[in-house]
Amino acid sequence: MANIGESTTGLEVALVVGGGPGISASCARLFVQDGLKVAVAARNIEKPVLKDLEDNHQVNCYKSDAANPASVADLFLKVSEDIGSPNLVVHNIDGRVPEIFRKDITQADTELVLQTVKNGAFSAFLV
Repeated sequence: MANIGESTTGLEVALVVGGGPGISASCARLFVQDGLKVAVAARNIEKPVLKDLEDNHQVNCYKSDAANPASVADLFLKVSEDIGSPNLVVHNIDGRVPEIFRKDITQADTELVLQTVKNGAFSAFLV
């Protein structure tokens, strides 16, 4: 297993948490282009953009729920074992659940607000 800051390949390692077609995919492609080993984590790794990153850009994709402490710990362990400890970590999770979009604060359901905080701020803390 690699030590902190040491990759198993000698290259620096980037981890992008919150894989999607926009910023996350762009970061992953840029990091690969710059010579880094790259991992992307998402709840759903079956997204077409993630398959493209794996198939065409040598990106390693990992299933992870960033709002779950055990899942985040497991993610970092797996990435470190597979390609090395990340030297660069990008947390790119908006966190909002669709049902809360365009709601006034007085209309927002408390459970949706809590889920949004867990998905966004709490997951950033964990990562």
